[in-house]
Amino acid sequence: MKNQNMIIKVYAMIADHLFVQFFGPYYFDGNEDENVFTNRLSKKKGVYLLTIPFQDKFLVYYVGETSVSFANRLLQHVQNYLSGFYKVDLRMYARMKRKAY
Repeated sequence: MKNQNMIIKVYAMIADHLFVQFFGPYYFDGNEDENVFTNRLSKKKGVYLLTIPFQDKFLVYYVGETSVSFANRLLQHVQNYLSGFYKVDLRMYARMKRKAY
C-alpha cells in the first residue's frame, strides 16, 4: 500500500493537471455539519484553506497541509491566534492584491 501512495504522488508531480477538490466553507462555531471540529471531514488529513468573506465570496489568506486531523491542526491555529503567537499585520494585508473565489 505504501508503494502505491508513492506512485500516485510521483504521478501527480509530473502530470500536466492535478484535480483538487475542496469542501466547505466550515466555521469555528455553528451546527455539527458546518463546524470545523465536528463535521464528517474533521478527522481527515490533507490540504486546507483559511479564508475570510470578501465581496460575497471567500478570500484565501492561508494555505496549509496537515498530517494530523483537520480538527487538531485548526485547534492549533486558534490557540496560536489567541495566545498572540500569530501576528496580523493589517497594513500589509490592506496592500495585498485580492482575488475572491
